[in-house]
Amino acid sequence: MPEPAIRTRDLTKRYSQVTVVYHLTMDIPKGKVSGLLGPNGAGKSTTIKMMTGRIRPTFGNVEVDGLNPWKQRHKVMETLGYLPERPTHYPDMTAIRFLTYMGRLAGMSRSDARKRAREVLHLVGLGRIEARKIGQMSAGQKQRLGFANTILHEPEILILDEPTANLDPAGRIYVMRLIEQLAAEGKTIVISSHILPEIERICNWVAIISEGNLLVSGNMGALIKNKFDNHYVVQTNDQERFLQLVRDLSYVGEAYLEEGLVYLCVDFDHLFELWDDIPRIATESKIRLQSFRPLRDPLETVFIDVIGQKGREEV
Repeated sequence: MPEPAIRTRDLTKRYSQVTVVYHLTMDIPKGKVSGLLGPNGAGKSTTIKMMTGRIRPTFGNVEVDGLNPWKQRHKVMETLGYLPERPTHYPDMTAIRFLTYMGRLAGMSRSDARKRAREVLHLVGLGRIEARKIGQMSAGQKQRLGFANTILHEPEILILDEPTANLDPAGRIYVMRLIEQLAAEGKTIVISSHILPEIERICNWVAIISEGNLLVSGNMGALIKNKFDNHYVVQTNDQERFLQLVRDLSYVGEAYLEEGLVYLCVDFDHLFELWDDIPRIATESKIRLQSFRPLRDPLETVFIDVIGQKGREEV
């Protein structure tokens, strides 16, 4: 097997009597987009800070491209780009001046730093406001500027902590497409996020942690294979009549109308029948079927299952 981009072994972080990350062992693959998932307080940001050398592990170790980020942080940061959940900047600097300054700190000449700063500003959609002071930018613009700073020195590994935070829907789509573009270039990208549909769409590998413990990790396709939800949402042009028709299906345990949508709960053993029956009922009844989807995506089903299992084990 190829060497992982990031390797952790028994990685542990304690603050006083509180253990935030507990014996975390995983191999994050190189050249892939990986997702780090977990509920609030799971230890994701603490894990990322240990990966980037911001904080020192209490026990265990982490390697980034074979290097110790705490002991060899300067060398690690040459190959690593890090976007914190809440990037901080100099409010009185303009965007172009800030990125030029950061490029100089990365070892670029002044002309190269300014040229590269302008390139990444255009890449993240901020080219037209390069002369604006950072303190006058919106939260979403500051988030994009943070992303620009992350990729400024063209690192091979990117660690992104909630990269679409503070962005409107258009901004989120823009940033996710940029991540896909970087992934197509062969970059290793690690994303910590609570937006599961984004992770499911873009990631090849995923790890789910809760209360500092690794619950499950592996290839995305293998994890979500054959993971089906038995709750469905249907939208048609005649919801009330459609609701009465689906209530006649023997395997539908619950069916109700809420905020203009029909919600169904069905027996797992009859899911394939449901997929056939819903379009058939709509066609035979001359009802236009507008959407038919699981209430939860496959990754969300996996997430809820493993988090729920941990909860049951602790009871």
